[in-house]
Amino acid sequence: MTWTPFQVFQTTCSFDVTFYPFDIQDCDFKFTAWSYTKAQVTMQAGDNGFVFDEYEPNSNWDVKKFSWTIDENSDDSTIIFTVRIQRKPMYFLLTVVLPVLFLAVMDLFTFVLPSDSGEKVSYAVTVFLTFAVFLTIVSSTLPQSSDKVAIIAVFLLIQTGNSAGITLFAVALVRINNFTESTRIPCPLVALMNFFKCRVCRRKNDVTEMNSRNNKVSAINRRKSNVATANRRKSNVTATKMDSDEDFMDEEPYTWKDVSDFLDYFCFILFVSILTLSTLICLNMASVGV
Repeated sequence: MTWTPFQVFQTTCSFDVTFYPFDIQDCDFKFTAWSYTKAQVTMQAGDNGFVFDEYEPNSNWDVKKFSWTIDENSDDSTIIFTVRIQRKPMYFLLTVVLPVLFLAVMDLFTFVLPSDSGEKVSYAVTVFLTFAVFLTIVSSTLPQSSDKVAIIAVFLLIQTGNSAGITLFAVALVRINNFTESTRIPCPLVALMNFFKCRVCRRKNDVTEMNSRNNKVSAINRRKSNVATANRRKSNVTATKMDSDEDFMDEEPYTWKDVSDFLDYFCFILFVSILTLSTLICLNMASVGV
């Protein structure tokens, strides 16, 4: 006797959202004959398992694999069907990740604006508020689970923190740019600026080294012709040099505007590195689930 009942089943699965939106989930469908014993009813999967003749493709999920097993350890006659599905990430990437990256890149240009323009802080605050409003809108699309935290949620949190940090640095840079000459520049900051300045000068020297070698002979000849004149002016130059050295020791090597420009460059490189590393690491970790 063949009995083919018709029934529509609706079930739910517990998802691991760690690798969202690149996650792959396994859903189990467990069928048990509770009213009968194993001696009375024996469940068999057959040769086909799932039949997808009436299956319609879903816009959010792809069916990757299916299997079935007979639960021999159960007291009742039980069969378990397992379906492996994979989420389609394109919609989330285009509507959430890509706009966040655009906002993050726009936020970096805060350090390109000069501090004297007066628009640096307002630009940074505007981009930060845009971040906050946008994340409030897209929060409903993120998986709401406290058991597992999605890596992409950590990525969004890092970008929000970056935007807040850029806003704070913008305020500090505008304040630094308005310092008067009576405020002394800290020695560690001067040393840091000298360090980067020496590296830039070293690169320039490497580029011009070849040209200086070609002009070495002519330079030596000019030096010999000027030896006599240099000797006559030696005493006057020595006295003048001592006076200029004393004046140089009293002057600051940099102004606060130079410090502000240097910190703009330094912060730009710093936050570009944070954005690049966080994007590559988080998206690569999330895509491991594929």
